[in-house]
Amino acid sequence: MEQWITQNQWIVIIATAWTLAWKGKALWIAALKRHQYWFIALLFVQTLGILDIAYILYFSNRKYRLARVFTQTFAAVAALIEKDGKFLLVQEGYAGADTGKWNLPAGWLEVGEDPLFAVKKEVREEAGLEFEPKKIVGIFSLVRNDLRNNLYNAPHGVRFVFSGVVTGGELKPEEPDEITDVKYFTAEEIEAMDGGVLRDADIKRAVRDYQAGVSCSLDVLHHTVVS
Repeated sequence: MEQWITQNQWIVIIATAWTLAWKGKALWIAALKRHQYWFIALLFVQTLGILDIAYILYFSNRKYRLARVFTQTFAAVAALIEKDGKFLLVQEGYAGADTGKWNLPAGWLEVGEDPLFAVKKEVREEAGLEFEPKKIVGIFSLVRNDLRNNLYNAPHGVRFVFSGVVTGGELKPEEPDEITDVKYFTAEEIEAMDGGVLRDADIKRAVRDYQAGVSCSLDVLHHTVVS
């Protein structure tokens, strides 16, 4: 539903304008004819309606809006999961210009969130698997100048890529609208993917580093919350 609304914003705008126009006219007529009780009732109901619109379009989605303002570098986590020489990728169901592309199970690091908890959560939500991080494959800084025209700025993410083991679960995304497919690929298949298929170029580097044994201990990662 969210995807449809985003792709058809003009319908929402027209419907909203049409509704507001009739509401305004109703208030004007009630005031003109001195229908006091009707005026109060209309004003009360319409105020609730305006609150509903404000909530749906702004307040309920505030986190999403703030998350998409790319004025500063942001942090993300990702899991590099290997099985029988293949690596798990997830296909983005709706990600703007990256819709349909393959990515590591990954997501933004929320404010106050422990990176180790975050990567477990992302794997569970996007792939349906229980993941236990064991090592850090790398920390990747990626600037997406190719998205500057779409987002009015170039997103600059710093992503912590973890390797680890799957301890349970079923290979099935929790939100099929957000992740449409999950699949294992060989390193050669990933290397052959271009920017129209693979979401981030640093995924290839992460796979190569993993195969070369590049990693560091989780002991270098510290999460501190000051009360």
